[in-house]
Amino acid sequence: KNMPFVITSATNPDITKQGFKNVFRFAPTDDMQGISAANFIFDSLKTNSIVILHDNDAYGKGLADQVKQRFVSLGGKVLLFEAIAVGENDYRSILSKAKKLKPAIIFYGGMHPEAAKLLKQAKEIALNTKFVFGDGCFDEELLKLSGTDGKNVYVSFLAAPWEEVPTAKNFVDKYQKLYGNVPPFAPYGYDAVMVLAEGIKRATSTDAAKIITALHSPEFSFDGVTGKIKFNENGQVTDRSFYFYTFNDNGKLILYK
Repeated sequence: KNMPFVITSATNPDITKQGFKNVFRFAPTDDMQGISAANFIFDSLKTNSIVILHDNDAYGKGLADQVKQRFVSLGGKVLLFEAIAVGENDYRSILSKAKKLKPAIIFYGGMHPEAAKLLKQAKEIALNTKFVFGDGCFDEELLKLSGTDGKNVYVSFLAAPWEEVPTAKNFVDKYQKLYGNVPPFAPYGYDAVMVLAEGIKRATSTDAAKIITALHSPEFSFDGVTGKIKFNENGQVTDRSFYFYTFNDNGKLILYK
């Protein structure tokens, strides 16, 4: 518990609410994502009733719970809230149950392999609805596996396209020259290492306790690839937002305008 620990992409809110002084995270959390997703569905997609499905895992159900809580607080109605079994090949039963409710939107909390099956089988049973997914589905493989055109799909992610983020320009240029396309979470991994390096620099020491103290200092701030990084008393960055994406005609994820 005395080793400095910088988290890149784990988003469960509880991680930085347990009093661990050595834990730091600059990714936004699922409660932030759940609020953003519910707001997006209610305000941008103009829908006041939805079906929510999840994979019953810590990430998927946690995110689904946050969406439900926020959506209801906005005045929306959740027509169905149910879990699917991860790894199953056939989700037609629960999709048929949802179809009878005629939802304009289905939100799914979970990872992209199951999301792809939901899309594929919804098409097979003529369930004509829009799907909104969390960042666990932010993968262009989602569309390939689903065999659909993705015109009814929206996916959230914790950053704008990296090539559109001013602070990421140099990183993106160098990364693309060396390795090609930038994976979604690569800048977070890079910043995690650089935050630790900055902590060592500020502490003028590699002593774990001194690094932790330096990262917790009110004066600590680091201009990272992902933006400015400054931790609160729980080791959490709070001024981060989620962004929503759709698929273009070439199957690429593009920012929803």
